[in-house]
Amino acid sequence: MINRTAPLHICHFVDNLADAEQNRQVFNVIGQFSSDAYEHTLVVLKKQPGLNVRFPPNTSCIELNPKGVLNFGGLKECRRVIALLRPDICHTYGDSTMAIQWFAYQHATPLRLHTQFTSPSASEGLAHLIEQWRYRLLSPSTHFIVTTSDESEQWLLQHTQVEENKVKLIRFGIDSQRLCPPLRQLEVNTKERMIGTAPVPSDKFVIGTSICDAEPQDVEHFFEAYAKARQRDDDFADQAMLLVSGNSPHLPAYRQCIDRLALPENAIRFCGLLTDSYQFNMHVDCYASLHRKYMFPSKTLEAMSMGLPILLANQDAYPQYQGTTRPVLSSSATQGKYTHDRLLQLFTNVAQRMRLGRLARLHVQQHHDEKIHQQRCEALYVLAYGDQLGKEARRYNQERLSMKSNRDA
Repeated sequence: MINRTAPLHICHFVDNLADAEQNRQVFNVIGQFSSDAYEHTLVVLKKQPGLNVRFPPNTSCIELNPKGVLNFGGLKECRRVIALLRPDICHTYGDSTMAIQWFAYQHATPLRLHTQFTSPSASEGLAHLIEQWRYRLLSPSTHFIVTTSDESEQWLLQHTQVEENKVKLIRFGIDSQRLCPPLRQLEVNTKERMIGTAPVPSDKFVIGTSICDAEPQDVEHFFEAYAKARQRDDDFADQAMLLVSGNSPHLPAYRQCIDRLALPENAIRFCGLLTDSYQFNMHVDCYASLHRKYMFPSKTLEAMSMGLPILLANQDAYPQYQGTTRPVLSSSATQGKYTHDRLLQLFTNVAQRMRLGRLARLHVQQHHDEKIHQQRCEALYVLAYGDQLGKEARRYNQERLSMKSNRDA
C-alpha cells in the first residue's frame, strides 16, 4: 500500500454505463482498491436514464450529458472536470474516452492510464485506420496503455507507434478459490431447484448462457442452433434444457424467435438477472458464450473457473489462444464445426466435457488470477508519486509557464 497522509484520488472515465461487461471490469478495479488509501470518482460522459446500476461502496459519481465525447462542448466539460477535481490518477476506459488523456496531460495529472477493453484487430478498412490514428495521436499523452488480452497487446505493438514500455498486459482477475467446482451430491428426492425465477429439473443436461451484452442476431442464431440439435437427436431433445440468464431490451424479440422455432416450455427457460453467478454455474453442465465484443468476458471466466466446459457459440469471435491445447470448444462455419454439432458433441462425450472443464479452470488459474491483477494495477497506481513521473509533471509545468510568458511578452 501507499504510505501517504491524503488518499490517492483516482478519477475513472467511462463513456456510458450501458455496457454491463465494462461495468463489471471497472467496478472490479475500484473494489480492489477500496481502502482508505484510495479515493474514487467515476465520471460518466453520457448520462442514460433508466439504468439500474449499483456502484461500488465509497465511490462518487459524476454524470455528464454531452451529445458525444468528440463534441466540443463535451470535451470542454471533461476538461473542466479534470481542472476542478485535480486527480492524482486519470484512468480512462474504452476508445471513446482516450481523448480525455490530452486534457489530463495539459493539467499535468501525475499518472495517466488508459485501459483498452475490446480488441482493435477486429476492425477493418477505414475503422482499422481510425484505430491506428487514435493511438498514434493520443498515446504520447498517456503514461501507460493497459490491454486485457494478448491479441490486443500484439496489435498495439505491431500496428501503432506506441512504445513497447508503455503497453501493459493486465488480464481481468477471477477469484478461482471462491469460484471452484462444487462437490455435487446425489439428490434423490429433489426433482427440481429454483435458479433465479426459473425451475430447473435435476435430471436434465443443462446448457447455461447469458444474454447480457450479446448481440440480438447472435442470441437468435444460438437459439436456432439449439433447436436444430433437438431435431437431430431425440435423446438431446428429451434430456437437454437451455437456461438463459441476464436481462435485455430485446427479450420480446427473443420470445418471438422461440415461438417461431416451436421450442416447448421445458426446453428453454429464462432465470432473469442474477447478482451472483455461482448458483447458476453450480447447476449447469456446460456454458455457451455468445459474446463477440470481448475475448473472454467475466461471465465466461467465472464459468471457466468453476470447471465448466465452454462453447464459444459465436462463429465470428474465436480467441487466439497462445498454447498447445485450447481451453474452449469453438464453432466455425468455415471449418464445418457448426454450433448444433458442438452442442451434440458436448452432450454425448462426457470425457471431453471433463477434459475441457479442467483446461478451462487451469486457464483461469494461470492467466486470470485476481491477486496478480491487483498487484499489476497497484504497481501502476503507485507510480503517481514516483520520481520519474513527478519530474515529467514539473518539467511540463515549467514549459507551459515559459510558453505563456513568451506569449505575454
